[in-house]
Amino acid sequence: MTTNIRITIEHDIDTENPADYDHEWKPISFVSKFINHEDPEQYIKFEDGKIVPATKELKEKFEKGFAYLLDYYEHGLGLWSIHGHGPSCEWDNSSVAGILVWNHKDEDMGADTPETRMEDAKRFLSRYSDWCNGTCHYFEVHEIEECSHCGHEVTKEIEVEGARQGHIGDDIEDGIEQALYGLLLGDYPDIEIEYAGQGSWYGDHVKVPTPDDLAQARQRFAEIKA
Repeated sequence: MTTNIRITIEHDIDTENPADYDHEWKPISFVSKFINHEDPEQYIKFEDGKIVPATKELKEKFEKGFAYLLDYYEHGLGLWSIHGHGPSCEWDNSSVAGILVWNHKDEDMGADTPETRMEDAKRFLSRYSDWCNGTCHYFEVHEIEECSHCGHEVTKEIEVEGARQGHIGDDIEDGIEQALYGLLLGDYPDIEIEYAGQGSWYGDHVKVPTPDDLAQARQRFAEIKA
Protein backbone atom coordinates (compact mmCIF):
# COMPACT_ATOMS: atom_id res chain seq x y z
CA MET A 1 0.00 0.00 0.00
CA THR A 2 1.36 3.40 -0.99
CA THR A 3 1.78 5.97 1.78
CA ASN A 4 1.45 9.64 0.91
CA ILE A 5 4.32 11.61 2.41
CA ARG A 6 4.66 15.37 2.64
CA ILE A 7 8.10 16.85 3.24
CA THR A 8 7.88 20.46 4.37
CA ILE A 9 11.00 22.59 3.99
CA GLU A 10 11.13 25.88 5.87
CA HIS A 11 13.65 28.62 6.49
CA ASP A 12 15.61 28.18 9.74
CA ILE A 13 16.85 31.24 11.63
CA ASP A 14 18.66 29.31 14.36
CA THR A 15 21.13 27.27 12.33
CA GLU A 16 24.51 27.23 14.05
CA ASN A 17 27.33 29.25 12.54
CA PRO A 18 29.67 26.70 10.89
CA ALA A 19 32.63 28.68 12.23
CA ASP A 20 31.50 27.66 15.72
CA TYR A 21 31.80 23.94 14.99
CA ASP A 22 34.57 22.03 16.75
CA HIS A 23 37.84 21.85 14.78
CA GLU A 24 36.81 24.27 12.06
CA TRP A 25 38.28 27.24 10.22
CA LYS A 26 38.01 30.70 11.78
CA PRO A 27 36.96 33.48 9.38
CA ILE A 28 37.91 37.00 10.47
CA SER A 29 36.62 40.13 8.76
CA PHE A 30 38.63 43.30 8.30
CA VAL A 31 35.34 45.04 7.39
CA SER A 32 33.71 46.59 10.44
CA LYS A 33 30.10 45.85 9.44
CA PHE A 34 30.52 42.14 10.19
CA ILE A 35 30.21 40.62 13.68
CA ASN A 36 33.52 38.78 13.32
CA HIS A 37 35.43 42.00 12.67
CA GLU A 38 38.94 42.30 14.10
CA ASP A 39 41.76 44.78 13.63
CA PRO A 40 43.69 43.74 10.51
CA GLU A 41 46.95 44.92 12.09
CA GLN A 42 46.81 41.82 14.30
CA TYR A 43 47.23 39.69 11.19
CA ILE A 44 48.83 41.64 8.35
CA LYS A 45 51.15 44.57 7.76
CA PHE A 46 52.65 46.40 4.80
CA GLU A 47 56.31 46.09 3.90
CA ASP A 48 57.68 47.68 0.74
CA GLY A 49 54.14 48.08 -0.57
CA LYS A 50 53.29 44.40 -0.06
CA ILE A 51 50.96 42.69 2.39
CA VAL A 52 52.83 40.29 4.68
CA PRO A 53 51.83 38.30 7.79
CA ALA A 54 52.13 40.26 11.03
CA THR A 55 53.75 37.40 12.98
CA LYS A 56 56.14 34.54 12.36
CA GLU A 57 53.53 32.01 13.43
CA LEU A 58 51.04 33.36 10.92
CA LYS A 59 53.70 33.36 8.19
CA GLU A 60 54.19 29.63 8.77
CA LYS A 61 50.45 29.06 8.57
CA PHE A 62 50.30 30.82 5.21
CA GLU A 63 53.19 28.75 3.90
CA LYS A 64 51.60 25.44 4.94
CA GLY A 65 48.04 26.24 3.88
CA PHE A 66 46.59 26.89 7.33
CA ALA A 67 45.79 30.58 6.64
CA TYR A 68 44.47 32.51 3.65
CA LEU A 69 43.66 36.12 2.89
CA LEU A 70 40.03 36.59 1.88
CA ASP A 71 38.10 38.69 -0.62
CA TYR A 72 34.46 39.62 -0.19
CA TYR A 73 31.96 40.04 -3.03
CA GLU A 74 28.43 41.32 -2.54
CA HIS A 75 25.78 41.82 -5.19
CA GLY A 76 22.48 40.95 -3.58
CA LEU A 77 24.07 38.05 -1.71
CA GLY A 78 27.57 37.93 -0.25
CA LEU A 79 30.41 35.58 -1.03
CA TRP A 80 33.66 35.05 0.88
CA SER A 81 36.49 33.55 -1.14
CA ILE A 82 40.22 32.98 -0.95
CA HIS A 83 42.04 36.08 -2.22
CA GLY A 84 42.23 35.96 -6.00
CA HIS A 85 40.00 32.87 -6.34
CA GLY A 86 36.54 34.44 -6.37
CA PRO A 87 34.50 36.91 -8.45
CA SER A 88 36.20 40.13 -9.44
CA CYS A 89 34.30 43.40 -9.84
CA GLU A 90 35.61 46.90 -9.17
CA TRP A 91 32.25 47.96 -7.67
CA ASP A 92 31.14 44.85 -5.76
CA ASN A 93 34.46 43.48 -4.49
CA SER A 94 36.46 44.15 -1.35
CA SER A 95 39.98 42.82 -1.80
CA VAL A 96 41.79 41.51 1.29
CA ALA A 97 38.60 41.92 3.32
CA GLY A 98 39.55 39.32 5.89
CA ILE A 99 41.56 36.26 6.77
CA LEU A 100 40.81 32.56 7.27
CA VAL A 101 42.86 30.80 9.93
CA TRP A 102 43.14 27.23 11.19
CA ASN A 103 43.73 27.59 14.94
CA HIS A 104 43.85 23.90 15.79
CA LYS A 105 46.55 21.26 15.60
CA ASP A 106 47.79 20.56 12.10
CA GLU A 107 46.90 16.87 12.40
CA ASP A 108 43.30 17.73 13.32
CA MET A 109 42.64 18.62 9.69
CA GLY A 110 42.03 15.68 7.39
CA ALA A 111 43.64 17.48 4.46
CA ASP A 112 47.39 16.82 4.53
CA THR A 113 48.81 18.92 1.67
CA PRO A 114 48.61 22.65 0.87
CA GLU A 115 46.48 21.84 -2.17
CA THR A 116 43.92 19.77 -0.28
CA ARG A 117 43.87 22.31 2.57
CA MET A 118 42.95 25.01 0.08
CA GLU A 119 40.11 22.84 -1.21
CA ASP A 120 38.95 22.29 2.36
CA ALA A 121 39.06 26.05 2.97
CA LYS A 122 37.03 26.71 -0.19
CA ARG A 123 34.36 24.22 0.90
CA PHE A 124 34.16 25.89 4.29
CA LEU A 125 33.85 29.37 2.75
CA SER A 126 31.03 28.19 0.51
CA ARG A 127 29.09 26.89 3.53
CA TYR A 128 29.98 29.96 5.59
CA SER A 129 28.76 32.28 2.82
CA ASP A 130 25.49 30.34 2.63
CA TRP A 131 25.07 30.70 6.39
CA CYS A 132 25.82 34.44 6.24
CA ASN A 133 23.20 34.81 3.52
CA GLY A 134 20.62 32.96 5.59
CA THR A 135 20.43 30.01 3.20
CA CYS A 136 19.50 27.68 6.05
CA HIS A 137 16.51 25.34 6.20
CA TYR A 138 14.97 22.53 8.21
CA PHE A 139 12.48 19.88 7.11
CA GLU A 140 9.61 17.91 8.59
CA VAL A 141 8.05 14.67 7.33
CA HIS A 142 4.33 13.91 7.64
CA GLU A 143 2.17 11.00 6.62
CA ILE A 144 -0.94 12.27 4.85
CA GLU A 145 -4.28 10.49 5.01
CA GLU A 146 -7.87 11.36 4.20
CA CYS A 147 -10.42 11.03 6.96
CA SER A 148 -12.88 8.29 5.98
CA HIS A 149 -15.74 10.15 7.68
CA CYS A 150 -15.35 13.79 6.63
CA GLY A 151 -12.79 13.64 3.83
CA HIS A 152 -10.52 16.16 5.53
CA GLU A 153 -6.78 15.75 5.49
CA VAL A 154 -5.23 14.05 8.50
CA THR A 155 -1.48 14.37 9.08
CA LYS A 156 0.88 12.47 11.36
CA GLU A 157 4.49 13.55 11.82
CA ILE A 158 7.10 10.88 11.20
CA GLU A 159 10.29 11.12 13.18
CA VAL A 160 13.31 10.75 10.91
CA GLU A 161 16.99 11.45 11.37
CA GLY A 162 17.96 14.96 10.35
CA ALA A 163 14.47 16.45 10.64
CA ARG A 164 13.95 19.72 12.53
CA GLN A 165 17.70 20.43 12.30
CA GLY A 166 19.29 23.38 10.56
CA HIS A 167 20.87 22.51 7.20
CA ILE A 168 23.10 24.99 5.36
CA GLY A 169 22.79 25.48 1.60
CA ASP A 170 22.44 22.29 -0.43
CA ASP A 171 22.97 20.16 2.69
CA ILE A 172 19.17 20.11 3.01
CA GLU A 173 19.05 17.89 -0.09
CA ASP A 174 21.45 15.36 1.42
CA GLY A 175 19.53 15.43 4.71
CA ILE A 176 16.24 14.65 2.98
CA GLU A 177 17.83 11.93 0.86
CA GLN A 178 19.10 10.20 4.00
CA ALA A 179 15.65 10.53 5.55
CA LEU A 180 14.15 8.85 2.49
CA TYR A 181 16.54 5.93 2.93
CA GLY A 182 15.29 5.58 6.49
CA LEU A 183 11.66 5.62 5.40
CA LEU A 184 12.04 3.22 2.46
CA LEU A 185 14.19 0.76 4.40
CA GLY A 186 11.87 0.96 7.41
CA ASP A 187 8.12 1.12 7.81
CA TYR A 188 7.36 2.94 4.54
CA PRO A 189 8.64 0.83 1.63
CA ASP A 190 6.21 2.39 -0.88
CA ILE A 191 5.73 6.15 -0.72
CA GLU A 192 4.38 8.99 -2.82
CA ILE A 193 6.22 12.25 -2.03
CA GLU A 194 5.09 15.85 -2.22
CA TYR A 195 7.06 18.91 -1.09
CA ALA A 196 5.75 22.02 0.63
CA GLY A 197 7.00 25.11 2.46
CA GLN A 198 9.26 28.05 1.65
CA GLY A 199 12.03 25.76 0.44
CA SER A 200 9.85 23.28 -1.46
CA TRP A 201 11.89 23.91 -4.62
CA TYR A 202 14.75 21.97 -3.06
CA GLY A 203 12.62 18.89 -3.58
CA ASP A 204 13.28 19.11 -7.32
CA HIS A 205 16.93 18.33 -6.59
CA VAL A 206 16.53 15.53 -4.05
CA LYS A 207 17.55 12.12 -5.35
CA VAL A 208 15.01 9.48 -4.36
CA PRO A 209 16.79 6.17 -3.67
CA THR A 210 16.21 3.58 -6.39
CA PRO A 211 15.62 -0.14 -5.70
CA ASP A 212 19.30 -0.71 -6.55
CA ASP A 213 20.34 2.01 -4.08
CA LEU A 214 18.23 0.38 -1.38
CA ALA A 215 19.63 -3.07 -2.12
CA GLN A 216 23.18 -1.73 -1.79
CA ALA A 217 22.26 -0.01 1.45
CA ARG A 218 20.81 -3.24 2.87
CA GLN A 219 23.99 -5.04 1.89
CA ARG A 220 26.16 -2.44 3.63
CA PHE A 221 24.05 -2.69 6.79
CA ALA A 222 24.36 -6.49 6.73
CA GLU A 223 28.14 -6.26 6.37
CA ILE A 224 28.34 -3.82 9.27
CA LYS A 225 26.29 -6.11 11.51
CA ALA A 226 28.26 -9.21 10.49
